[in-house]
Formats: sequence, structure tokens, C-alpha cells
Amino acid sequence: MPERIKSISAKQLSAEVQTAVKKALSSNAALKGVPAQPRFVMTPWLIGFILRELEMKDKTFGEAQGLATDVANLLPSAKGGTPATLIHNNHIIMGFILQEKLLELEE
Repeated sequence: MPERIKSISAKQLSAEVQTAVKKALSSNAALKGVPAQPRFVMTPWLIGFILRELEMKDKTFGEAQGLATDVANLLPSAKGGTPATLIHNNHIIMGFILQEKLLELEE
């Protein structure tokens, strides 16, 4: 029998992302103190959050990817996803890519 699609509201997912980012930043020695106010973003292939380049000043790509991994590991909705970091247009987008599963959003 096919696996049932997991359903989550965009509001709930956004709240989960905010909580996970704060928790990941507080437990990551290299990124502790980053003044992050992440904004939730969902593209067709990446679900996560945006940090401004300035918020990650003097940080490495490896540290950014580490934060993406920490956040993805804290999100129940990211289970089975691949942590990802995209740097584009002065924004750093971090989150996860779903693999072979759909995520249905409710209003």
C-alpha cells in the first residue's frame, strides 16, 4: 500500500522552522550569536529559511551547511529530506530538499 502523504499547515511548518533555527543556533558554537530572524521560504525544491548575508558575516560555507543540517535534523517534516544551502542574490537560503515524497500544505 502506498505511503500516505503527510499534511502540515504552512503556518505550522513556518513555526517549526523558526523554533528549529533558534535551537540550532543556540547549540552551534561556531554560529552562536548570529542575529538571525529567519524568514520561511518554500520553493518547488527547497523548504527552509532565508538568512541575510550580513547575518552570516565572517562565517564559512561549511558552517552554513552545518546549520542547515542541524535545522533539518530538528524538523519532523524534514525527515527523509536532504539538508541544503543555496547562496544567491545576497541571500543565504538553508533548509531541506524532499526526496521522492510530497508534502501537502493545508491552509
